[in-house]
Amino acid sequence: KLDLKSISAAISSIVQPETFLSEKAKEEKTTEVLSFEDALQAIETACRPSTLDSIKSIAESLLSAVLLAGEDVQNWKLLLLTIVRKRYHMKSPEAKSIKKGEEKKEQDQNAFSRDASGHGERLCFYVLLASLHHLSRTPASCIAEYSRKACRCLGRLAIAAGGTRDICYLIEHLVYEDLVQNDVIETRKCEGNKRAISTAVIKLLSSSENEKSSEPTILCDLVKAAADLLDKDFLIIEGRDNNNGLNKDVELQSTINTFVPHHDRGTNERRLVQSIAELMIWSETEHSQSDPKFVQAMADLKSSTLSLLPSNASMDDKIVTNLHVVQTSIRRFRQKLNESSRRQGFSLCSSYTMDPKAVTLSMVKRGREGDVMSLEKLARKKQDKNTMKLISNRFADPSKAVPIQSLRDLCTNWISLLDDKGHDDELGELQLNIQEATVKATIRKLISKIPKISSKKEVVIASLDGKVENDCAAILTAAAMDSKFCLDDECEEKLDRDECTVTLFIKEKRTTVSTLAEVLSLLDGIICTKRCTSNSDDIDTTPATTKDVQNLIERHLGSNSHLLLFASTDVKIEQRVLANLQLEKNHVHCHLTDGFQYRMQREKAKVGDMTITLAWDNECDLDLHCICPNGDHISYSRKEGGGSIGGGYLDVDMNVHGESKEPVENIFFGDAEAGIEAAKGKYKVFVQNYAYHGKTVNDGDPVPWRLRVLKNGKIEDYNGQCIGSGSESNATAVEFEYEGRTSSKPEDVGSALSSSNLVSVTSSTGDSLDSLIGLMSIVEDCDQLTTVQNLIGTETQNGESSESNDTNDDNSVRMTRPLMADKKSFEITSRDRLYRRLSKLPKLFHLEVNECFKGSSTLFDHTAAELAKRLIRDEVPIEELKKAGYHDDIVTVVQEKMRTFGV
Repeated sequence: KLDLKSISAAISSIVQPETFLSEKAKEEKTTEVLSFEDALQAIETACRPSTLDSIKSIAESLLSAVLLAGEDVQNWKLLLLTIVRKRYHMKSPEAKSIKKGEEKKEQDQNAFSRDASGHGERLCFYVLLASLHHLSRTPASCIAEYSRKACRCLGRLAIAAGGTRDICYLIEHLVYEDLVQNDVIETRKCEGNKRAISTAVIKLLSSSENEKSSEPTILCDLVKAAADLLDKDFLIIEGRDNNNGLNKDVELQSTINTFVPHHDRGTNERRLVQSIAELMIWSETEHSQSDPKFVQAMADLKSSTLSLLPSNASMDDKIVTNLHVVQTSIRRFRQKLNESSRRQGFSLCSSYTMDPKAVTLSMVKRGREGDVMSLEKLARKKQDKNTMKLISNRFADPSKAVPIQSLRDLCTNWISLLDDKGHDDELGELQLNIQEATVKATIRKLISKIPKISSKKEVVIASLDGKVENDCAAILTAAAMDSKFCLDDECEEKLDRDECTVTLFIKEKRTTVSTLAEVLSLLDGIICTKRCTSNSDDIDTTPATTKDVQNLIERHLGSNSHLLLFASTDVKIEQRVLANLQLEKNHVHCHLTDGFQYRMQREKAKVGDMTITLAWDNECDLDLHCICPNGDHISYSRKEGGGSIGGGYLDVDMNVHGESKEPVENIFFGDAEAGIEAAKGKYKVFVQNYAYHGKTVNDGDPVPWRLRVLKNGKIEDYNGQCIGSGSESNATAVEFEYEGRTSSKPEDVGSALSSSNLVSVTSSTGDSLDSLIGLMSIVEDCDQLTTVQNLIGTETQNGESSESNDTNDDNSVRMTRPLMADKKSFEITSRDRLYRRLSKLPKLFHLEVNECFKGSSTLFDHTAAELAKRLIRDEVPIEELKKAGYHDDIVTVVQEKMRTFGV
């Protein structure tokens, strides 16, 4: 369970003082990744954590990046911007502010901010910041000092990049850490809740006095930000009340009242944390000082805690009594905020739960997108036609229609277009209207994020593995990118796009998406077919192999073209094909949604000469078993077997306590890269349901699973299910004869996902709308990278002269440039694409990060960075600086800044 206690324990187990204070430990840790850029790539492609192991994996990635950054301030700035980009999303306060500025034509024409995008991953952001917070509390060191600065910087950007929920949840996590450090949590276990509350209040009020003369912490910053938001909301309410609600231009209040900690939330330890966090925030507000009872109770608390008398039962009772008075006042404050919030159309679900008739059309139209989608689910569940009509009326206005939140939501909530009820039943018609408006709004949102490109481009979009989320993503992306696509009968949106020819492949079939009706029909066929075959062995979800991808490249990718590949496993391409990509000036971008590779990367599962992987989608404790040729039985009870050479090892065993809904188990044999073959002979693989866990599957019901066998560079997938538990649930997945490796040893070339410097191949992950929005600039990213490459003169630095190339054969010409870019070179890689994405983040983020390390950047560095940005913007080659008489030292620094787009 991912609660405060378990998340904190998981991070603490990774981020320990001895991890980086010991030179030996540091050396061992930094050798796990190739470079600082690879560490950033691991953070950039980290998926949403769903298990404690995945929390640890993110913490390890952060620790590796910190150790590799060392005392290099530039690396720390890149790390902070990468973490902020992990959280930034298109509905964040800063994104809305930029959009509002554009509408008023006040946006800085030289800023990249309007094209900025992020991942919108909240929990990843929390874990990364919490890991830095752990590092900041370690003994004095450069890393501890930089971590403290980084924490405060991220705390100041939390609202702008994420929203009000972020600061409230961060406060909760940090308060828990303080209570652990001050032994309050231990006090609760040993002496009870009353003594723990009393101890926590005493430490809180005494520490607040001490902190007035010391440097503020990230917790102080976040508490002050939350208090300021609450005060601002009360001023907005008072302004609206004084105006009798007639002024429509009055600013809307924030949503902090929904997320601010309060003493009635949670149980046990969390309730204690919420109570202390609530007291910290409201005691900082100016509005609370207008309540005499609150002021008097706080004064009594301070006098009790600052007395010299030792803590006893009588003092505990007095503190708790005064705390209850404070909490009663806070309850009145929150009630006023909540009532105002519901009148504005916020908290729609709360209003609907209390009285469905209280929800009006004006409330639905004013409501935030997330609230409207939640309300739609509630109304659909209750078959409430009246509320569905209100939502349908809102969606009829294109500017008010809500796009999908994620691909998974789209697939889960899809209503079949062929359902008879959808044509005869009024409620069904409303649902279909909302569904169509949602798809339309999603495509319109994607279209709005496509940057202008200088010339006609050809893009091949493909989903080859039959995974429904990948197919849907490919269809929506193709519709948005193809300039021939008509969103409606008027085709107005078509006029706003540059000419771009898109070829779409679903599996190996060429598909067209020229109208909205074709898009809806394709989505319906794919999603409904998936549902009909989800419990069948006939479903074809074989991941695309290297051969599949290379065939697609060689047959359908013309010169100067782009391939956008949606995949469920990492992509590796042979050296000859990589070399040809460079020669033809082509680019491949691999986007992973979910699947075996996603989970294997999360759990750091190993790949051998032969690898057997099990995946399922619930909390049940399935176990992977393998009978080896020598008779050894590998399972959770005996993780190693099959012989001393070429034997197997179970390196991932999950859901012993039902902790994940996205589990995976893995056995690997031998080591292909080291040339150690798996033992030859007959293997038998079966799956057992050790125990039912969770609420997803009822006891006795079938538990579906998927199994993958990787051998000789080929992937074989199998589906099945376990019924019951224990040995009676055993289900044989496959029996096969392994005759040894018939394919050659894998080439030493990085993969799309794990390598940040693979030339002409980039990657990304995610199934959210924000992750799809990030794909809209793939073509422009490559154009910009190529432009900068030419401006810097990378071709002449890394390649041989044209005269020497003319004397070589074709194969040597193809290999004049490296397949893996070195640190000083500039190529079309995930590393250089990340730098460009970071450069496009809102200006506020860059200013805050620079201010965080303000003593580190000289005027010379700042001037060089600004000059690099101007050269890129005006497309002026670096050689022009030399011709203008700039000193070689200046030219070199500007060239370095151009490689990171002036970041």
